[in-house]
Amino acid sequence: MATTQLPKTNKEWILNEYVKGPISDKTFSLKESPVETTVPDGKVLVKVLTLGLEPAIRPSLSDEPSYRAPHPLGTPVWAYGIGVVAATSTPSTHPVGSKVVGLLSWSQYALADATALRPYNEQIGLQHLSALGAPGLAAHIGLFNNVGMKKGEVVLVSGAAGATGSIVVQLAKAAGASKIIGVASKSKCQSVVDNGADVCLDYGAPSFEEDLIKATERKVDVFFDNVGGLVLDAALVCMAKQGRISVCGAISGYQSIGGDKSQVYALKNHTMILRSVLTVKGFIVMPPYTSQEGIGKAVAELGKAVVEGKVKTSIYKFPEEGVEHVPAALHGLLTGQNTGKMTIKIADE
Repeated sequence: MATTQLPKTNKEWILNEYVKGPISDKTFSLKESPVETTVPDGKVLVKVLTLGLEPAIRPSLSDEPSYRAPHPLGTPVWAYGIGVVAATSTPSTHPVGSKVVGLLSWSQYALADATALRPYNEQIGLQHLSALGAPGLAAHIGLFNNVGMKKGEVVLVSGAAGATGSIVVQLAKAAGASKIIGVASKSKCQSVVDNGADVCLDYGAPSFEEDLIKATERKVDVFFDNVGGLVLDAALVCMAKQGRISVCGAISGYQSIGGDKSQVYALKNHTMILRSVLTVKGFIVMPPYTSQEGIGKAVAELGKAVVEGKVKTSIYKFPEEGVEHVPAALHGLLTGQNTGKMTIKIADE
């Protein structure tokens, strides 16, 4: 086993209890324990430099049924991130000192599966966690594989200033959408237009539903939904006949998972699914729901687009640094603090 000089202790956040509604101070606990000095076969010890936080983590923090099994209690919370190999059982593919990107944890040092890591490309940088990470893959696969967006179609995107939504806007424009309507908060709408949307609507405006009808003329062919709730409800009456809805997320309701459902927004326009003969289809960017071939194709196309400057995503750097602040960064993500991909720096290289 190849190693570099290691500290004696490692700080990591573990899942203390399953969430019943909003995340609380009791959900996670910061544990300090000895650093792994022996790395098992097939594992790599990674010094964590930067983590990217995903809304998709929220369902796994509850014991309610979902596509991802509940995260085991008492274990470090998962996150995709960038780090430096500190010790390795696979020196030929993951040499000590090399930078990697992949599935890590809320830790100063993460024990990762070697198969879950890939080499870090300096030219791509933090876009590994955005355009080439879960947000980019969700945008590409959700827009093209899931609902087959085509040139000349009208595309509506909710959460359009977020990590995934901002990429959807750019991909739809590059694919020849005839009109792109984004939905975001008022303070973030300019970034949506800058990314290529023809118009961006403030979901918090009192006239939002009327504004959406006017902007779309009820001719939306493809709706890429990251939000759910009121925005989804308003979109249902704006769809063209046989329109397609790609359900990527429902962040407006994530805080209720495992808890009180009485405050969850109830759809009023769901009959439009039948009346407009709509297709509403969820998707998950992981096997067996998406094939490795499909994921590989998306990675290749996104990588090319990033290098050529055709896809540019905003990276939001959480103002506080260090592993101690990761739960606060997650709270910021779930409450809409970020524009673009939420990241937090854990350590210097």
